[in-house]
Amino acid sequence: MSAPLDDPRRRGAVARTVPLLAPVMPLLLAAWLALSSAPVGGPGQRWPIWLGALGAPLALLLWIAAGMVLADARRYLQRRARPLTCWLMVVAWALAVALGALLPDLVHGEPASIFLVVFPGATAGLSSGFANTVGVLMFAAAAASLLAAALDVRRTRLLSRGVPLIPEPEDEDRLREQWLDSFR
Repeated sequence: MSAPLDDPRRRGAVARTVPLLAPVMPLLLAAWLALSSAPVGGPGQRWPIWLGALGAPLALLLWIAAGMVLADARRYLQRRARPLTCWLMVVAWALAVALGALLPDLVHGEPASIFLVVFPGATAGLSSGFANTVGVLMFAAAAASLLAAALDVRRTRLLSRGVPLIPEPEDEDRLREQWLDSFR
């Protein structure tokens, strides 16, 4: 059941399109990470490693976040998700595409990646170094989008129950005292 909760959702294209693309993108990105050396003669010998180590965990994080985004967006008449969560998902998607271009694979016994084709003087170590950094940032963005989506769902539940997002001063003092007492 959707309710016109008091939450001004922006009318941007990102907030409208991310919930539509969110269920499909994890699968596409997992396939891209595993088979990104296909444009340069692959897939190579490492595609199962990239699928298991990068594609599957990323897909899991993004699918869970997508489910939360869709559940949260369904509660609003606008059918839009919150902008921060959407932008974090878009950043994770963009970093996954960049990671696929950087991942070196072994094609016919030689290192190959889109990065190595575009920059012929580069080495596989340089490609791996950039891939490592981009991969860490990608997983950080995916985890942040999952956390933001979980907070959005929590916020929506509180608003729909009529619970104030900011506690009353008396309740805050009581909670602070309970927290301090838990250490004694």
